[in-house]
Amino acid sequence: MERKDPALSALQTAIDLCGGSRRELARRMSNQAYPRPRGQRVAGTPAFSSQRIDGWLQRGGTVPVEAAPFVAAAVGGQVSVFDLCPEYKEGWSLLSRLLKQQRRERGPRAN
Repeated sequence: MERKDPALSALQTAIDLCGGSRRELARRMSNQAYPRPRGQRVAGTPAFSSQRIDGWLQRGGTVPVEAAPFVAAAVGGQVSVFDLCPEYKEGWSLLSRLLKQQRRERGPRAN
């Protein structure tokens, strides 16, 4: 039995959650407030494309660190940034602690 890399498995799960469509995953990711990659300045051009996702699949499924939160958000957190980009594990842990600290400092939101 072939053992799948966790990053590849997580990315494939995200695609599957989008009906098996890389285009749909890219659309959902682009709907997040993601800054355009360097050099991409054409108004109306999505920040992500199915071709970009194809590139990640060809490289074993590891999603770039700057894109991993947007993949996770695109599928409602059903995949983890830890699985999508495992080489950045310590960075994710640090970011999580900083965000929790920031929430505590802000206190409860007033409605």
